[in-house]
Amino acid sequence: MRLALLAGLLAFQDAPAELFNGKDLSGWVKVNGGDWAVENGSLVLTGTGGNGWLRSEKMYKDFEVSFEWKTDLEKYDSGFYIRALDRGTPWPKVGIQVNLLTGREGEGVGLKDAKAKPDLIKKGEWNLFVIRAQGRAVSLKANGQEVWASEDPTPREGHFGFQAEGKRVEFRNVKVTPLPSE
Repeated sequence: MRLALLAGLLAFQDAPAELFNGKDLSGWVKVNGGDWAVENGSLVLTGTGGNGWLRSEKMYKDFEVSFEWKTDLEKYDSGFYIRALDRGTPWPKVGIQVNLLTGREGEGVGLKDAKAKPDLIKKGEWNLFVIRAQGRAVSLKANGQEVWASEDPTPREGHFGFQAEGKRVEFRNVKVTPLPSE
């Protein structure tokens, strides 16, 4: 009985947790500007309000984080941070950015061999990014395809964050699954 209970608790603990509730910005903090809204269950960078970022209240160490994103624009510029520290203007100076820049979608900024594969992106449709960070290993999948695997030189714990650069981008289904620390 105890073993079954423990197994059930461990399975529950490792289940994906919603980071964005689809209703409001609970659990998130605006930093240095950017205009964020919730529309039809999506987190929306409205395209007004300039540069800045929206970071998670909590910090995360080892995890798998996933989110869907889309834009109807021909040219756009945004990004998603992992293990980011709350220093720097307008964006964090420490952390890894996964680029959402036209033609460089998925690039791991500052990571060795973390090149973009823009041909995996579905223009004007929802795209799924899954980022896994465990120990120093970090990887990205885009729409079910491996994009890159690299080694993370940054601190092992930090915030998640959406980057604002004055272009409209939508996000939804933002989830995190904690992973055991190495």
